[in-house]
Amino acid sequence: ATAGWNLFAPCTSFLDIWSHVVVWNLIGFLALFLACGLLAALVFRKKAAKVALVLPLGTTLVGLIWGFFGGAPVAAIVAAIWVSVDFEMQWWMAMLWGLGIPSSYMLQSIALSYCPPLN
Repeated sequence: ATAGWNLFAPCTSFLDIWSHVVVWNLIGFLALFLACGLLAALVFRKKAAKVALVLPLGTTLVGLIWGFFGGAPVAAIVAAIWVSVDFEMQWWMAMLWGLGIPSSYMLQSIALSYCPPLN
């Protein structure tokens, strides 16, 4: 057995699957929220220059919190199902599960911005 934790190693236990899906989820949310923060800083750079400097940091922190508390329960459900059927999860499967959650949030927000709910 190799020592240490490897993001690209196959997962067999509940804790391995859960941690891999959560880490990929955090990577996705951090990238998404950092991009949103940089875009907001670019938009507000002239009107609110002092606020624009901290927007990427603030949105990234929100992405970290949202990614963990939103992704950890989903990762626990995925890990419980995967372990119960006794399958080995490859690293790319954990990546798809982890990055699928922020991708779905992004698609939902785009859909809501173009198609507001009817009153």
